[in-house]
Amino acid sequence: MLNDINERLSRARYFSVLSDSSTDCSTTDQECILVRFVDPDTNEPTTELASIQSLETPNADGITAAIKSGLK
Repeated sequence: MLNDINERLSRARYFSVLSDSSTDCSTTDQECILVRFVDPDTNEPTTELASIQSLETPNADGITAAIKSGLK
C-alpha cells in the first residue's frame, strides 16, 4: 500500500504536507503527518496518511525532525 501511495505521489505535480500533534494517554507527544495531492489516476484531491511519529521534543525543531523522518 505504501509503495502505491509513493508511486502516485511521485507522479503528482504538486503536493502539500499537513501535520497535527496530540498527546496520548501515556503523555507521549505524537505527530500525525499527511500528504495531500491530486491523484494522477483519478484527478481527484487525495489525502493520505504518511506516518505517525513520536516527538523527541515538542518544539519547532522536534516537529520538523518528525516531519522529515515521516516523509522518508
